[in-house]
Order: sequence, then C-alpha cells, then structure tokens
Amino acid sequence: MNILILQSKAFPHRANSFCYFYTQLTEWLTAHGAASRLFFCYLRVDDSGFENGLHLPDDYEGFYTPRNIEAACTYIAEKRIDVILDYSHIITGDTRRFFLEIRRRNPQVKLFTMIHNCPKHTTQLKAYVLPKLKLKDAHGPKGLFQWMFPRLYLFLLKRVESYQNISAYNTMDEIVLLSPSYIPEFRRLIGKKDASRLSAIPNAIKPVESNIPIEQKKKEIIFVGRFDPEKGLPKLLKIWEMVQDELPEWKLIMVGDGGKYKECAQMIADKKLKRVQLTGHQMSIPYIDRASILCLTSVIEGLPTVFVEAMSLGVVPIGFDSFRAIYDMIDNGKNGIVIRNNDYKAYAKALIRLATDDTYRQQIAAAAKQQAGRYDIEHIGPLWLEAFRKHGIV
Repeated sequence: MNILILQSKAFPHRANSFCYFYTQLTEWLTAHGAASRLFFCYLRVDDSGFENGLHLPDDYEGFYTPRNIEAACTYIAEKRIDVILDYSHIITGDTRRFFLEIRRRNPQVKLFTMIHNCPKHTTQLKAYVLPKLKLKDAHGPKGLFQWMFPRLYLFLLKRVESYQNISAYNTMDEIVLLSPSYIPEFRRLIGKKDASRLSAIPNAIKPVESNIPIEQKKKEIIFVGRFDPEKGLPKLLKIWEMVQDELPEWKLIMVGDGGKYKECAQMIADKKLKRVQLTGHQMSIPYIDRASILCLTSVIEGLPTVFVEAMSLGVVPIGFDSFRAIYDMIDNGKNGIVIRNNDYKAYAKALIRLATDDTYRQQIAAAAKQQAGRYDIEHIGPLWLEAFRKHGIV
C-alpha cells in the first residue's frame, strides 16, 4: 500500500511530530502484513527541502491548476498511490474540483481527509472572540460587519461551516476525526444521521520519556502552546490571579509565542501578577518534564498533543471541558482533572488542591503515565488498518 500525504506546506522537518507519526504508521503497517510506503505532495516547502515528495509547480491554495493536476496524476501513477491523506481540511471550491479531477483520472485511488480539530472549531472560537471585539480592532468591511452584527455573522458562519463539512463528506471517501465523540457532532453539522464514511483516529504521539521522578517535579504549573485566541490565555491568567496568594511557593510558566504574547505580558503587568514567567518559543518537553501540573484553558481544542505528552511525563493535566475529546483523554480525578467549561472557581479550587496535596497529585500523575500509552502506535495503528480495510485498500 502506497500512501500520499497531500498538504499546503511540507512538514518543516523530518523530526516534525506529524511526519514522525506517518513514518511510524507505515512501518507499523508493514510489520503487520500490509507493506506500505509513504510519499508527500505539497505546494510550499521551506529552505531545508523535503525528501520523498512532489513539490507542485503552482503555489495556488486551491491546488486546482492544469500543471498541478498533471504533476499530481503523473506522480500518483509513477508511485502507484493507493490512498491520499489530505491535510487541506476545507474541501470546497477549487480544492474540491482538484480532488474530483484526481478521482476522475485515478478512480482506483481512495481519498481521505483528516480534521485535526473539533468539527465546530470555527464557530465555537468566533462565539468567544466576537463579544470581545472592539471597534478599533475591526479592520476592513468584514471586521466592521463582525463588530456591528455579531449574531448575524455567527449565524452565517455556522451555515458556511456546515457547507464546508457537507462538501468534504460528499467529495472524499473517508473523513478522519480525532475522537469518537466528534462523530455525532459531525453528523449533526452535515444533517446526516446515518453518515458512515467517518472514522475516529487520534494522533499517535512521538514517545517521550521523563528524566525526573514524579516525586521530584518542581512546584511549577505550566502552559505550553501558541499564544492564540483559541487558547483562552486571559482565562488562565485570571485563574492564576485567584490562586497565586494561596500558592506562594509555586510558579506559573508559560511556554510559547504567538499573536497574543504581548497582550498576555501586558495583562501580567497591569494586574501585577506574581511569579509568572513567559519563556517565548522553546523546546517544550524539558519544561513540561520538570513541572508538576499542566494547564489548558482553551476555548476549543481537537485532541491536544500537549496533554498526552504531559501525561507520559508524569505531569497532571487539567483543563476545561470545552471540547468533547477531553473525556476520551482524562478520567476525571483519576489521571487528570476536567473542569466544567468556564467555571473559574472550580478550576482554582482544583489547582489549589493539586498543588497542596502531594499524595493526591502524585497518585494522579502516576495514573496519567499509564493512560498516555493509549496514544502510542500499537493502539493507533489498528484503527488506521481498519479504516483502510473498510475501503479495500489492504
């Protein structure tokens, strides 16, 4: 079986977690009787280049140009591709036309698309952002419309989101979601109770090993991720403001960068928050490994890799249930903590208990380490094998 990953931009390097996973997947499939090879097709690549792949001639976001179609079809034939795994996510307009032409010229090839967030990601994020939009930040006609008519904009956005998912389902052979809990959500979005071309396959993570015993973790609460609106970082800083005086020996470490970095720094200064460290972009694993607790206060997530990494390292994850898949990852109170969305008081109370009760925190951390094994290739590989067999690829 030959697998082609189609993406707008090539994975930045071979060590990238997604590249690692699909390389690992083909090795696992081969070892389990389905000999597989991995290829790549992309519009853009950084200066380091990328091996084993086709760089399409036209950098057009919709993919659909005569030269791109010809190059892709030639490559598909040369490499005897059996399945295309799409990373473009939105299968409408010219992207849809591109896939329909690929199918017309290569009817034997199966088309899968991966949705690496929850199906309602766009509207759920906008519902959080729009009430906070100020006139000075409403740039251009679209921004002004959002500021003046937020409810109408959100209504129209829901219609667009539904159309995008319907188009993807009608175009592709299989939609791959991150969690079984997203299957009913996707079916509601497309208005099909019996939609069957759906699989739930989490991302397998690159194995990480802790260098620090659970009992020797530092008194640090950590956030790792992009400083973007969807991460809800003002929520985290508000919660820290609620607990900082109760936890004088503890620090909040925030690892990452992004568009909201300066805003967070200003909020820390304005509120005179104590013991908060912004590190900027760093290799995150050493920071996670030395911490005791990892926090997410996200508006929306798909299935956050950082939670699995933290659990693998014996760090207790805590987050709002703003995304359904959190209940796939965490058995509340046993291998992590789940808080009802936007219940700041409950979040603060849970943090204080975790930080002040060493036995309780360490028991959860040890259980989290065991749970993280569910996301290794030995558990994820069979799900992909089942999806491929469903379409007669293996």
